[in-house]
Amino acid sequence: MAGIKVLLLLYGVEAAGAEKVALSIAKNIDKGKFKPVVCALRGGRLLNEFLALNIPVYILGKKRGVDFSIIWKLLRILKTEEIKIIHSHNFSPNFWGRVVGRIARTPVLIITEHTIATAKTRLSKIIDFILSKITDKIIAVSNRVRDSHIKEEKIDHEKLITIYNGIESWNYDNKILGIYKKQFLKELGISSENYLITTIGRLEAPKGHENLLKAIPMVLKAYPKVCFLMVGDGRLKPELETLAERLSVKENVFFVGYRTDVRNILAISDLCIIPSIREGFSITLLEAMSVGKPIVATDVGGNSEAIIDGESGIIVQPGDPNALANGIITVHKNKILGEEMGIKARKRFEEFFTIQKMIDETEKLYESFCYKIR
Repeated sequence: MAGIKVLLLLYGVEAAGAEKVALSIAKNIDKGKFKPVVCALRGGRLLNEFLALNIPVYILGKKRGVDFSIIWKLLRILKTEEIKIIHSHNFSPNFWGRVVGRIARTPVLIITEHTIATAKTRLSKIIDFILSKITDKIIAVSNRVRDSHIKEEKIDHEKLITIYNGIESWNYDNKILGIYKKQFLKELGISSENYLITTIGRLEAPKGHENLLKAIPMVLKAYPKVCFLMVGDGRLKPELETLAERLSVKENVFFVGYRTDVRNILAISDLCIIPSIREGFSITLLEAMSVGKPIVATDVGGNSEAIIDGESGIIVQPGDPNALANGIITVHKNKILGEEMGIKARKRFEEFFTIQKMIDETEKLYESFCYKIR
């Protein structure tokens, strides 16, 4: 088993869920058993973090549309690195990884599905069904994701396994965090008297920021001293800023862009909101749980598997601004309830969603196919 080469195949190396999971695997996997190699079709913000691991990293420079040069580039890497396991993430890498892996006779082909199958086109579902026949295992990041692929793509249930995303535990110094909070609020011009609500995610339609903005007037009517932090970049930023102005909530909403200190921001926040209308298994949710924050999250993906509604957070229906507003108001008006939810969320995170648990289950899966590796 020593030194089995595993290719972690990604679309890009942006700061998104699949990429963060792959980075965690590359960083934490037992190097005595497995040697990770990272390959991305395109570059991105996390490139330096991958390079810092001192492992082979390849960026293929994929052109838009169907780029057949990927086949030859990937074949060369598989041969040069003597890859025994391809572990790809999301549709395009899953397609190329399995097709080229089959051509190269790579012994083990594993993919991870990070979102529900209903988000895919009919053609994508057909392709996934066909390629599932040559796939050794399909990892789903939540049971809901797993069930959707069985139902929508007719995938053999024995091909699928749920491995929840995991992140590193995080401990902070309250004194240092207090200094950070003072500086952070000063930068944004926010008074320390304000109740701070944070949502973290790309400013794209699936993340549901529009619904959160529509909920804000209802929240401000009950509690005027509330500020909302929108952490992340994306194509919808101009539209969302315009909507905030139209709803007359611009003074209470702060678009702070892409940040690398998201757990610090969550740690100084009073509440975390996840308003997504589509999700697989939210890394932000785990980050909020890890710092013991109450959470209001929509019932999509694995959100209701991570937190228990009414105990370690509040689950609301997706696409419903009223439900989001009511959830926020419920936590805001009852400080003790919020604190108890945060404590239970942290406890649940430590029990089920640590990086070590994800790595242990991933290594166990890799090891189960050692009989195919010569």
